[in-house]
Amino acid sequence: VFNLSGVSQGLIIKFKKRGFKIITIHHNFELEYLRDNVHKLFYIPQMLATYFVERRAVLYSDLNLTLTIHDVKSLVEKYNADINSFEVIGVFESTSYDKVKLLEHRNDNYTFILTGDLRYPQSYQSLLDWMDDYYPILKHEVAGCHVIVSGREPSKQIVDKCQQLGIELIPSPKDMNDVLVRGDFYICPTNMGSGLKLRILDGLKYGMHVISHEKS
Repeated sequence: VFNLSGVSQGLIIKFKKRGFKIITIHHNFELEYLRDNVHKLFYIPQMLATYFVERRAVLYSDLNLTLTIHDVKSLVEKYNADINSFEVIGVFESTSYDKVKLLEHRNDNYTFILTGDLRYPQSYQSLLDWMDDYYPILKHEVAGCHVIVSGREPSKQIVDKCQQLGIELIPSPKDMNDVLVRGDFYICPTNMGSGLKLRILDGLKYGMHVISHEKS
């Protein structure tokens, strides 16, 4: 069993030749993730290396396990792989936890929460896209709603955009629980990268309805 295709580099063909059955766990479609996040200086070498390693892992594995249906479709299409070699396993909590006590009064008007590590392009660019395309629709459809954006080290673009639109921004909070407990709905607008965004589980854990882009 290889946990990520990178681990299989230099090994998978040797195991295959010796008759082993091989399982690879894909946390995401790595080529797409890198495309949306890697630094320009390392773009070409990292993309080339990842392409060949990931392709070999997909094609030589008897079973490929992914977290999302979207990743299956992407990997099959990119590497011309057999879809029957894939299974979607999703995610789960590895430990039990107490149900979070929500604020009793909640909110007079609906509050929408968006969080993430705002240092990475897939997070902050997706958020900017959402603010341009979907925030006006939300304001029109849900009169009086309140939107909170919170995450690590938001860029100046995010800061300025939130001020412009009247969105509450909580940068680098010490405890994200204090933010999440205020919400009625959780939105994950990440439309770049791939794999499942674990922050969605935070929204569910706090009893919120979750709206997510298919890539998340």
